[in-house]
Amino acid sequence: MNVEIQNAEMSIMATAQPMGCLIDLTAKIVDIEPSLCAFLGYSTDTIIGENIGIYLLNSLTLTSQVRTSVEFLQHKQQVFLRHSQGQVSVMQLEPMRMNQYIYLSFRTKTLFPQDVTERLYQQILAALPVAIAVFDTEMRYIYANALWYETFKLNPENTLGQSHYVLFPQIPVTWKEENKRCLAGESLKSERSFFVHEDGTEDWAHWEAHPWRDDTGQIGGVMMFTQIITKNVEKESHILKVNRELILLNKINDCILHTSNESLILKECANIFVQTGAYKLAWFAYVPTNQLRANTCIEPLYASGKVGYVENLRFAFDNEDIQDGPAMRTIRNKQYAIVNHIDKDATFSPWLVQARSYGFASVISLFLPIDGEQDLLLSLYSDQANAFDNGEVDILKRIVENLTYALKGIRNTTAFEAAKEALLKNYKELSDYKIALDESSIVSITDAIGKIKYVNENFCKISEYKLEELLGQNYLELNPNLNEELFPLIEKALTAGQIWKSEYLNRKKSGEQYWTYITVVPFFTMYGTLDQIVTIAADITQRKAYEEQLKLNDLIINSTDDAILSRDMDGIILSWNQGAERLFGFSASEALGQSIALIVPPDKLVEQRSLCDKISKGESVKNLDTVRLHKNGYEIPVSLSVSVIRDEKGNIIGGSQSARDISVQKNAEKAREQALYQLNERVKELTTLNECSQILYDGSDNIEETLSKLIEALPKGFQYPHLVVASLAWDNVILGKNVETQSHEKLESDFITVDEQRGLLQIAYTEACPSEKNGAFFEEEYTLVQMLAEMIATYLNRQIQRNIIEKSELNLQSIFNSTENIYVLLDEQRRIILFNPAAQHFAQQQYKQSLVIGDPIATILPHNLQENLAHYFDALSATNMVTVEKQYQLKDGINAWFMVNYSKIADTNGKALGYLIAAQDVTARKQQEEEKQRQLSLYEELLFIISHELRHEYAKLYSIIELVADLRQLDPQLADIIRHSRNTFEKLNESIAKLNQRINQEKAK
Repeated sequence: MNVEIQNAEMSIMATAQPMGCLIDLTAKIVDIEPSLCAFLGYSTDTIIGENIGIYLLNSLTLTSQVRTSVEFLQHKQQVFLRHSQGQVSVMQLEPMRMNQYIYLSFRTKTLFPQDVTERLYQQILAALPVAIAVFDTEMRYIYANALWYETFKLNPENTLGQSHYVLFPQIPVTWKEENKRCLAGESLKSERSFFVHEDGTEDWAHWEAHPWRDDTGQIGGVMMFTQIITKNVEKESHILKVNRELILLNKINDCILHTSNESLILKECANIFVQTGAYKLAWFAYVPTNQLRANTCIEPLYASGKVGYVENLRFAFDNEDIQDGPAMRTIRNKQYAIVNHIDKDATFSPWLVQARSYGFASVISLFLPIDGEQDLLLSLYSDQANAFDNGEVDILKRIVENLTYALKGIRNTTAFEAAKEALLKNYKELSDYKIALDESSIVSITDAIGKIKYVNENFCKISEYKLEELLGQNYLELNPNLNEELFPLIEKALTAGQIWKSEYLNRKKSGEQYWTYITVVPFFTMYGTLDQIVTIAADITQRKAYEEQLKLNDLIINSTDDAILSRDMDGIILSWNQGAERLFGFSASEALGQSIALIVPPDKLVEQRSLCDKISKGESVKNLDTVRLHKNGYEIPVSLSVSVIRDEKGNIIGGSQSARDISVQKNAEKAREQALYQLNERVKELTTLNECSQILYDGSDNIEETLSKLIEALPKGFQYPHLVVASLAWDNVILGKNVETQSHEKLESDFITVDEQRGLLQIAYTEACPSEKNGAFFEEEYTLVQMLAEMIATYLNRQIQRNIIEKSELNLQSIFNSTENIYVLLDEQRRIILFNPAAQHFAQQQYKQSLVIGDPIATILPHNLQENLAHYFDALSATNMVTVEKQYQLKDGINAWFMVNYSKIADTNGKALGYLIAAQDVTARKQQEEEKQRQLSLYEELLFIISHELRHEYAKLYSIIELVADLRQLDPQLADIIRHSRNTFEKLNESIAKLNQRINQEKAK
């Protein structure tokens, strides 16, 4: 270490900064404090001599500041330090100048864990102003940000997982080939590509495609980044088109102003149309006036471009085949005529074959009225269809107008002033076009040697120079990079009369850099010498920043913690990364130079030799699940990928291996297989139980036939059905096979029917089961045999008591699948065994949950109902059934009553084998009871009225009749009235009695 560094170190110690390093003016680390090395996880030898930018995420900005800006030493700033394990720390940086060195002091602000960094990175991807999509190796969508969906008019709900080629069936074959190249490891990009959407709309885009790699280093698919630049392309095309039109108009006007000979004007204008206007053919022809057209024909006189087309072009006015052609229509109507699609226009048929051979796609003919005896015809041909839009036609009409005035002026000097006025008008229009160009772009004009003659406001704004600071200055002196790197190329292009385009890094007055896309257009005098240079630029700084971000993204994506090593053709380990040290326990010094057999178990040596053979044949292996040895001797499950290493000549010199620890996945798979095995056994048992139930409940009247079917079906419910035999003895009848003579393991259960006949069900394995299973029967299978024996007893009892069984409900399968009542069958642990569709529908509608076999029933219910459920099950310990009626408010707001029966399924000793929950909607019954109660109240009220009020009033009226009857002696006429009244009241009394009797009968019901 030299004296200057020692002095710097003494100054560092005096300031007592917590963590820091010393760099030179090229940003290279010359000394570093141990605390900073420990913080970053690197050794001192590893860091010294490296550029500080390696350990910074914003390295480009920092290193450029160190080299170019004095302000770097005057301000604290925030930077991002990258640790050896991938973490990122937000640090406060304080720089200090020490002679020819700079001391950087870092203070910790925040440490971002790797997973947080990944989430931030995903947010950055989503927020980037570009459309981003990620595909797998089959070009199926894995990820796309919102701008991708918007740009390509896709629906996020049905895009992920779909093939890109299915969503875009018209995609060009060349694009598919580029995708294949990218999947082969090549990064591609296009500054400008044209594509058509499904709805017919068109766009231009800048795109890049990069392969992405998974944790094993293998290519996992393609990342595509797209930025729509349609507006920029249209703006640039419009600017170039307007520029071309302005140049064309300017050169034609310049020719008119400086040439007084009519023939020279027409020849020069024809050349200008081809050379400057980019037309493929231009020709003039004289046209006689109407009274002079007899026996004359049109013959092109002044032509430029592909003149072979017009060498034999002659047509007379009386030729009917050409009357509808563009030239004759122009002559006849004295207005321009356009054929935008030569292939599709029937009027162009006489010249179609010849036009195709010269590559013409569209043509315009224009009329120039010169004088009373002779006019001019101008025809222009383009190799582009629809080449003559309104703007183009307007420029051509102005050119024709100027030419007309000029030629008239030549023929008649009195028309000179009118031509001059037209030229002034066109110059005014040129000024208007200039204003439009200045508004949309960064424009500058220099003379032939590079002195600035004009800059627009946009140029001053982005360069930070004032107008007076620029005018008269040499453009190359303001842009030294241009002078050193690009000027020879530009000079060569301009000398050849070509327009030059490129991306270019400019520098502002303050020293800040910015990127532009520049178009340099040369302007020549009529004598062919360079007159001035117009530079049109667009700011692309943001796009270039995005490209730098992509480079950083590649570094992040390509990092991996997998074990990666390489070996030569003899199996000697040549490289060994930190991931390999962590996975296998051997340090790099212990592994390098050793045989690959160091980490290969003895029983996998044959497999390793096979991998070596594949490498020697140039074959690769992906994602091979195998095991490798740790330094401590235990085996590690790994996913292994092997690829070939070749030298510059393509010769195979070794292989590389990447290994990922899959211990967690293997353990999970083993646990999942065990759980699946247990579940399958339970499903087989339940399926067998259900099938036996169907056989018993749907069997014929022949008991032996039904029980024989049952015995045949029983083995399906056990672990190894092909080794299982079953036997049933009942009422001196033995069904099935004899299990006594050859049985290794046996289960049996007896039963008694209602007629006191004893039966015995036996299940046995005739051979020894596989050694990896400890015992052929699970504990649950004892319960299964007992349940089957009870089912058989029930079946036999049903046959004995047919008159009772015939009145019972349908079999269990019909009940479960057909009824609207809710049934859920649980095991003794209150886990779901079976349920019917009505139960599933109720759970999904009421609790937004689905019933799943094996789940505890309590997990389906809300917390406020789980305590009630536990209370009901506790009550079943003392009884076989608990019935409750409960009102629920359903999700649609309707109140419904349910009668719920909680039943215990027990063996003969009363032990619970399971539970059945049955729920019935009794809302209608409840409503009927309420209606009956209401009617009963009405009956009570009516009886009261009849018994009290009606009888009371009746009694009063009858008493009045009796009193009046005593007066009939005084008035003989009352006798008939009283007799009639008594009859009426007697009938009324009978009706009241009948009504009272009827109400009492209804009330009794």
